[in-house]
Amino acid sequence: MGIKIVKQQLLHLKVTPEEVLDFGCGAGVLIPTLQELFPKAKIIGIDKSKEMISVAKRKYKTVMFKEMDFLQYEGTPQLIVSFYSFQFLPIKEGVEKVKKLLPKGGVAVILSTQGSWFSVLHQKISKVWGNKFTLYKGKELAKMFGKGSKLQYINETEGSYLLTYIKP
Repeated sequence: MGIKIVKQQLLHLKVTPEEVLDFGCGAGVLIPTLQELFPKAKIIGIDKSKEMISVAKRKYKTVMFKEMDFLQYEGTPQLIVSFYSFQFLPIKEGVEKVKKLLPKGGVAVILSTQGSWFSVLHQKISKVWGNKFTLYKGKELAKMFGKGSKLQYINETEGSYLLTYIKP
């Protein structure tokens, strides 16, 4: 369901990026969708997990993958996508990094959650990484992005939401 929602939003936005950054890409679950929508774009996937990047590299030979922290990324993407990964960042720093990387008119599409089933997984991963991250509510995240952000709730029960940010 999540991939379909992200795809619909990207189609609705009618973006034509030259460079797409999929951060927290894991094993590359969004890559086929990004390749279909943006066949001419340079697609880059980053993730902190060496194992996930290894799997992604084997599956998608034409995509550049890097094992790294999003906050350390330097590039010029016109589109940034995050598929249930943004909540693993220190949120304020993550928002600032997105704003810094995107050019004027650049787009970020973030599918995330604010609780329930995901909070247990989130707490376990945070302990492993030695960080204490917070699951922000969609409204709080939209407020941090400010002007240019639009919030849609996908599943109120699960707390899933889609945040779209277009840099003013």
